[in-house]
Amino acid sequence: MIPIEHYSTVYHIGISFLVLVFCLELTKYSSNSTATKVPLSIFSFVVLTYVILFIGLRDPYASSLYLGDTGQYTRTFNSINDIDISITKDVGFYVFMKLLSPLGVKMFYLICAAIYILLPHITFKKWFGKYAIIATIVMITSMSFWSFGINGLRNGLAAAFFIYAIGLRRKTVWMIVWMIISISFHKSMLLPTVAYFLSRYVNNTKYLIYIWSGSILVSFFVGESSEIFINNFFDLIGFQDSRIDNIYADELDGLSLNRGFRIDFILYSSVAIILGYYYVIKKGFKDVLYTRLLNTYIIANTAWILLIYVNYTNRVAYLSWFLMPIIFIYPLLRGLQLTNKIRWVQSIIMGSLIFTLLIFFK
Repeated sequence: MIPIEHYSTVYHIGISFLVLVFCLELTKYSSNSTATKVPLSIFSFVVLTYVILFIGLRDPYASSLYLGDTGQYTRTFNSINDIDISITKDVGFYVFMKLLSPLGVKMFYLICAAIYILLPHITFKKWFGKYAIIATIVMITSMSFWSFGINGLRNGLAAAFFIYAIGLRRKTVWMIVWMIISISFHKSMLLPTVAYFLSRYVNNTKYLIYIWSGSILVSFFVGESSEIFINNFFDLIGFQDSRIDNIYADELDGLSLNRGFRIDFILYSSVAIILGYYYVIKKGFKDVLYTRLLNTYIIANTAWILLIYVNYTNRVAYLSWFLMPIIFIYPLLRGLQLTNKIRWVQSIIMGSLIFTLLIFFK
């Protein structure tokens, strides 16, 4: 049994080892050597099993000091039969808990972990075939992955449903059904959903990047004074929620909240835009789905920048950030011609891992 105070650390050390081995094996793939290559299917099984078990078998009663809102989710799950689901904000998530309540809280977390990881992986299998594990590893090594599998559980599940929905884009009815499920788990997923449909009509990537850049200046100079406008907007559309009531609070539950212009988050967000610009504009990568996903990311991230002064801004940023692994790796697995493509893949994986470790161990 891993001591709870070391649980996240052990996970990050273990996944780092697996990723390093995987990157070394990729070098063998680039040399076309078949004698010593480990099949990608084996890596898929090992990595997926490791991550699902680590996220799913965590202590359901752990202190928030170590595993975020896990304890709160556990208390809600254990009292789900006493909750009037019809008056909850994220009905889908509460219905989901109620359906799983006979199985117990440990099985609930294990199923959540499987959904969180396997639904995107299934989608990647449709897009990338046997190379899906590469995209999955880019996702797993991203900065937000562990946090939104543990602390932001509803957001993480909702994002997994959204990615799965995109994988059904040729079956419009089913895509919309899964998007509705995503929104029912967390209403905030309405932002990337709207952004995705907007991207069909607002499809000039270069133009959207100009808007994104301009939004940074707008947010810097007038963003902090947008409180009245934002609150009136949510009142207008009838979106009443305690989370909205507190987005501009300087104190919550007696605790001081740090709000400010997060240049570090903007720089992090810009990596996907710079790389997407390189793929699409500089290298001429033409893929309808990728362009829509890139434009969806830019639109959703622009909305976050305009809301950058709200509390828990990382959760708003996640509404675009969860697409970053796809923006990074999609063209490399779908035919973009680059010299030393394996080196590009390795660099993206290792860059993502190193950044995540720096943030975790800081």
